Amino acid sequence: MLANKIALVTGSSKGIGAGIALELAKSGADVCVNYCDSPTSALEVVNQIHSVGRRAIAIQADVSQRDQVERMVDTCEQELGHIDILVTNAIASVRNTLLETKFEDLQRTLEIGVYGVFHICQIVARRMVERKALGSIIHISSPHAHFPYKGAIDYNTTKAACHHLVLSMANELMWHKIRVNILEPGWD
Repeated sequence: MLANKIALVTGSSKGIGAGIALELAKSGADVCVNYCDSPTSALEVVNQIHSVGRRAIAIQADVSQRDQVERMVDTCEQELGHIDILVTNAIASVRNTLLETKFEDLQRTLEIGVYGVFHICQIVARRMVERKALGSIIHISSPHAHFPYKGAIDYNTTKAACHHLVLSMANELMWHKIRVNILEPGWD
């Protein structure tokens, strides 16, 4: 189904991102596994992808840092090929109430969960448009984008802001034949 497609999944060394990376591989894609600070976990995901017969590499990059995102995209394309599928999954959060949240924690969550999504989507979308390629961007969101749960000021704010960022991208990129979707996993 996804044979000869190249996917990049941010925040894919563990959790939902790791699961998405492995499922993309099982569907035939080769995968760039992004991590920020979990190289051992990222290599485990790469090995799992190899075990299903697909190519994979692990690339360290903090998505909040544009230069690191550019390097990651360059490395992915040099090693595996042009990116057809982008999944934005990376997030950080220190969940707290308004009265207890430190500004630095809110700022870091926004840097990864909004600015990081902007960086990776803009860089990859520009390359897709230049190639006149059909592409797919999938953003992993959360019910927190719509429901401001208590004790999650940084996460609620970030998911809500990013929801509109991604919807705005969808309105613009559809004219370039780049599909943009939001996936909101819930709780079991």
